[in-house]
Amino acid sequence: MINIGLANEMAQVCDRLGVNAWEVIDAATTNPFGYMKFTPGPGIGGHCIPIDPHYLAWKMPTLRDKMRMISAADNSNHLSRDNATLMTRQTQAAQKQPVLRTVVPGTSLA
Repeated sequence: MINIGLANEMAQVCDRLGVNAWEVIDAATTNPFGYMKFTPGPGIGGHCIPIDPHYLAWKMPTLRDKMRMISAADNSNHLSRDNATLMTRQTQAAQKQPVLRTVVPGTSLA
């Protein structure tokens, strides 16, 4: 969750800087050691990855503490999902053609 949140945020940074994020990722793969590839995307799949860390984030305030990284990663991932939705809608409007739309239960992206 945190690694993908960072990849999503870095993709947004690259976009604002006019840098191709995929070229940056490809360049990073030339590192001969200590590299694990994470790519940006509209969300993070599966049950345990996006959900289970939130149990910790929910519990920690009862112990007078916070899970800052989980909250920050979750925010970044939600922004990436919303950005993907916006880009899809813009593409649809520009091409004047329908785009297949999926709705994630429990979200406001209907």
